[in-house]
Amino acid sequence: MTYFLNSRANRKGYVEMFPILKAAIRAKQAEAVEEAPFRQMLAGVLARDNDVSLADAESAVAELVDWWKLANRKHRPLIGSEEEQGKAVRAISAEHKRRLADAASNRDDSSQVAALLAANPYALLIARKRDGRLLVVSPQDGDADKVYVCEREYARTGRLAAQREWKLVSTARVARWTVLHASDLWSAWPKAASAVEHLSGPEKQASLAQILSEVEADERLLAVSYDAHKRRFFTYLYGHDAVIDDDLPLTGKLDRPALRYGDRGWKRGSGGRLMLDPRGRWWPETHIDGGRYSKEPWAEEELLHVDEALLAHAQAEHARYASARERHSTLWQRANAARRSVEQAWIAVAEEAAHARYLEDYHDDEGWEEYRKTLRIRYPHERDRYSRSEHPNDYETLVERLIESGTDFDGLTVAEAAALGGTDLAEIPEDIRELRFAVPPVLSEPDED
Repeated sequence: MTYFLNSRANRKGYVEMFPILKAAIRAKQAEAVEEAPFRQMLAGVLARDNDVSLADAESAVAELVDWWKLANRKHRPLIGSEEEQGKAVRAISAEHKRRLADAASNRDDSSQVAALLAANPYALLIARKRDGRLLVVSPQDGDADKVYVCEREYARTGRLAAQREWKLVSTARVARWTVLHASDLWSAWPKAASAVEHLSGPEKQASLAQILSEVEADERLLAVSYDAHKRRFFTYLYGHDAVIDDDLPLTGKLDRPALRYGDRGWKRGSGGRLMLDPRGRWWPETHIDGGRYSKEPWAEEELLHVDEALLAHAQAEHARYASARERHSTLWQRANAARRSVEQAWIAVAEEAAHARYLEDYHDDEGWEEYRKTLRIRYPHERDRYSRSEHPNDYETLVERLIESGTDFDGLTVAEAAALGGTDLAEIPEDIRELRFAVPPVLSEPDED
């Protein structure tokens, strides 16, 4: 905690927890001061009762105190009432005696540990239980949350006596074992995970079966996923195909394929029974890909079910939409460049008029360039890109339809282009009618060489 309190590189992420960290540090320091006499007394008891040197007893106290505190589901304090302290002394002395006897037995488990490692190459832990059996703890296959383990218990003969799957590791249980081998992953493995927060694989499959049974007949179920961090199941329904107007690639309707999705949580009932929240919370449309989505919306979740055929169809629809969107973007850029050419021509005319007035006032060009920088000439027909799709004016529509149809209007005046496109001249602003378009050419693909 002191490290995290002083870590300048990291603490910006949890600065609001400083009061809690400081309070916890003060509590631990006060606890150490309070426990010091009891620990010293305990070392003397261990030396007397178990016939070891005081130095050996003192070196064993810290680990034995941790065992006493943690080897219960509800962790126990070392300092309490006289009765509780007496119980702690008796239990710690007995555990110390057991460990000494275990060490004195000169039992060599190395060959059996090597054999178990060969049979369980992904073992997190190999330990000896109180009854002498060896226990191999390995990550549970199929556990995306990385909290569940598979426990294989071996008799002293090396025979597999029991196998327990989808078990959670607890500090209390581990404290009762003698560790013979621990992998690098073991130190970071969650040892306080609770079934209140984590679902096992069979429970996820049972929840999936319930979700699938509740899908309506007219709903096109695409996928079901689970987010362990949020502790929620997500159901994705295919909404509609891409909407593309092939005849009007710039001005026509263009909409990507869409999904509807809903999420639901879960909780534990009496006896730890799993209960799903009622179905009912649904969210606005999302998408298979495109825009700010670079992959499937369930990519960061554990995928429990997917309709591969429907997914392939949805991806094909997105590819069709992406192609239409790319064509739309190319045409839009050409249309915008054409409009910008008229805008620049209008600004040039306005600057020329300002220059003429400057000459009338000052009779020469000296200082014109500096004066020109102070001009605030604003094109009055600037395109409103936010409202264009709903309320395009006739001039914008004219340009886009000419571009869309492939009509060549490069060099024409706006009035001439209006006549060519069949647009009523009265709908075109008067001050741009005689300005000429400069339409960029259609770019062709570069040659291979």
